[in-house]
Amino acid sequence: MSGGVTFEKGTFDSASGLRPMSAYVVIAVVLVISAVQLGKKALGPLPQVAAGKYGRLVKGYGDLPPYQIEDRNGAVIAASVPSFDLVVSPRGLWQGHTPEYILPGLLEVLASESGRELSLDELFASMLPTDDVDPTGALDGWRVVNTWALDTEEAARISAWIADEQLSGWAVEPFRQLAITRGLKPDPVAPATTGTSRLLWQPRVALSLEERMRYTERIGRDRDIGAAAWGSHLVKGLFMARRGPEVEGEEPKPSFKSQKDTRDVWAALMVPVHAVPLERLTPDEAGAIQKLLAKEQVAGHLVRLQSRYDREHPLGEFSVLGQWGFTKDGQESEEPYVGLELLAEQYLESSSHDWLEEQVASYEFGANRVARKGGREYFMDRSAGAAPVVVTTTINAHLQSFLGVVLSETLAEQRAAVAMGIVIDVASGEILAIDSAEAYPTRSFSPLNHLFTPGSTMKAITMAMGLDAGVVNTNFTDFIEADKGTTWFDVGLGAGDGRGYLLPREIGNRRVTEALGAPSGNQTLTSILANSSNGGMIQVGLQIPKAVFRQKLVDLGYGQKTNAGMGSESFFPLKPLSDWSLAYTQASLSFGNEISVNLWQHAGALATVLRDGIVRPLTVLRTVSQGEHSEAIVGEEEDFPRVFKAGVGREVREMMGVGSLVGTGKKIRRDDINMGTKTGTTWKKRGVVVCSHLAMELNAEYSTRESVPKIEEIRRDRLRLLNAPLPHTKDCYTSSVAAVGHLPDSTFGFEREVLVLIVVDEPREAKFGSQVSGPAAVKVLAEALGLTRNGEELAQIEVNGNGMRTIEASSTDSSSATQQPWMEADL
Repeated sequence: MSGGVTFEKGTFDSASGLRPMSAYVVIAVVLVISAVQLGKKALGPLPQVAAGKYGRLVKGYGDLPPYQIEDRNGAVIAASVPSFDLVVSPRGLWQGHTPEYILPGLLEVLASESGRELSLDELFASMLPTDDVDPTGALDGWRVVNTWALDTEEAARISAWIADEQLSGWAVEPFRQLAITRGLKPDPVAPATTGTSRLLWQPRVALSLEERMRYTERIGRDRDIGAAAWGSHLVKGLFMARRGPEVEGEEPKPSFKSQKDTRDVWAALMVPVHAVPLERLTPDEAGAIQKLLAKEQVAGHLVRLQSRYDREHPLGEFSVLGQWGFTKDGQESEEPYVGLELLAEQYLESSSHDWLEEQVASYEFGANRVARKGGREYFMDRSAGAAPVVVTTTINAHLQSFLGVVLSETLAEQRAAVAMGIVIDVASGEILAIDSAEAYPTRSFSPLNHLFTPGSTMKAITMAMGLDAGVVNTNFTDFIEADKGTTWFDVGLGAGDGRGYLLPREIGNRRVTEALGAPSGNQTLTSILANSSNGGMIQVGLQIPKAVFRQKLVDLGYGQKTNAGMGSESFFPLKPLSDWSLAYTQASLSFGNEISVNLWQHAGALATVLRDGIVRPLTVLRTVSQGEHSEAIVGEEEDFPRVFKAGVGREVREMMGVGSLVGTGKKIRRDDINMGTKTGTTWKKRGVVVCSHLAMELNAEYSTRESVPKIEEIRRDRLRLLNAPLPHTKDCYTSSVAAVGHLPDSTFGFEREVLVLIVVDEPREAKFGSQVSGPAAVKVLAEALGLTRNGEELAQIEVNGNGMRTIEASSTDSSSATQQPWMEADL
């Protein structure tokens, strides 16, 4: 972030002191004002300045300022900051100006205005362009004029001219020698013959004040001839030396044509037309540079301050904010193609907001123009236009940052391909944080694009469908034969070779294996979910009519895009009923196989179950506002349909609570949270599923190509990877944990549930969800509920003698444990 800018709720300051609109306006230090560059995206032009006569006022107008994005508590997470690039024409600038005056002066005003420290050598290198490198890789300040293929006579005449003029910073060397010492190759612009020699020069030396004063003394002048005269003298001397004297009997050679030949010589001496030595200057820095340029009488076509808006993310480069790039032919600037930036922009563009004020700001400039001399306008006054548009999100910036850290640590510790996580306020469906970490570069947002097999976390969905259909219930009293298949089940032989659960013969000849630690024999309905029995869940799922089973999945959002609005999405279509088999499709779906989901999609379905069956799409935008006016983006709860009957969600939540006490989640439970868990571990069958390490590595390689690979090539590569050696010694697994929890009811007098879903694809150090994803999920859940801050304990829940739960702040931190990240700032 550029210096001198601080961000606050609803606006941000600039170092110039103009508030609140000053951060959006150009402070007419601009010489030539062009379309705004939003760092990576243009959001409309800054004010255009009309030309005027000396002493006359000129008005310009700017567009409605770009929107900014805030988290749920008003912290700015994305905003546009005005800045300027210094654009220079070296060919034109150094014909009439002195580097020793301009360049050290730039450094001095920057140091004085903002404390910005720059290297004088680097500034010289960028504004007096020389060859990139010599063979040793070091800048040496020399530039070869490679477009001039000098023959022997030309080389001799120019060498004589250098000697006669006693010039420093000029030389002529044989082409062959330069080919060896500098790796020089013939320039395609040069004549067909390479010539024998090339001219070299050192711009920093040849154009220096010292060199100019030496010439002034030699010709007997008592004062400096000036940079323009010195430049003209060098150019004409070079031209005439290369041309050579007229020879009697030959046709007269053309004489020096001041404008044309000067332009041609400088084009050969300095190839770059423009240079950008300074970028992202603050308005105050730009103002100081403007004064220097005015003092040195530098014309606007030689140096200009090009205005832009830089998109700043002051609290961190969260992946949920998105990525920028060129997505179509002819695109002039980069745009967001995924993430919150894209969603907010599309929402503002597509929705009707009649109440938005579109009054633009106006600006007054003093036009100080002298006939035929050029000049520049300077800022005098401005009238503020409409207030900036603010898009408020559901994201909590602190929790978002913490989630990112935890996922990155988990990815590294497990040497996984992907680690993803999402935190949801169950009641509202608001996303408090969502992030991912990948072992391979990707241009997509993994929570929407990376598909995984949910495994046992899907069992909570199957259980809800069974309870809703009335085929099972939790009214267990004993293992009464009449209640078999409704409140208790014979789940088979449990884990081990040749064991597992054998489907009834009338359904199909299939044995389903069980994970290590899975129960065997007779188990209650609660036990089969808490202890993650595949056999038990198959018996629940197979009792549901297949048409009902499939439709419930559709109602929950499976098999389709989520339409989150944050860029491209991947989804796995459900099989049509005509291809649906009980033994393989429905039985496998019952325990989380035969389906692929993305993180957003699966978390939304789990939240629907825990919300007692009310479908609310997951949201990341809350309000759009301007000034005092604010508009909610999401409607009220009664607008949303119900998928499961009342009470189903409560029963599933209680089963998950048992799972955290005595089931697969017992090792990650925190006693100070009313908590439920569902773990998931999915094995990727060799020859059927491509391991993610291999697939993502291939996709990363695809992204480096100039053209998109053809379908035939992709299919061929997939077949190759299916039979390729595994990327690690162990089989490929996906490990996941869904953890839901709230603080004890009596602690603060409210109950607010948070769902955390963590998915780690292909860990190499362990495989079970409770081992791999579990620790991360509980860390994030505790942080979301305010029990920790950056992972450090803040509070302790205790049960007193009357059975009432109380909370005590930790002695190591005085922060209030009531400040949960999901709470609004004014609570």
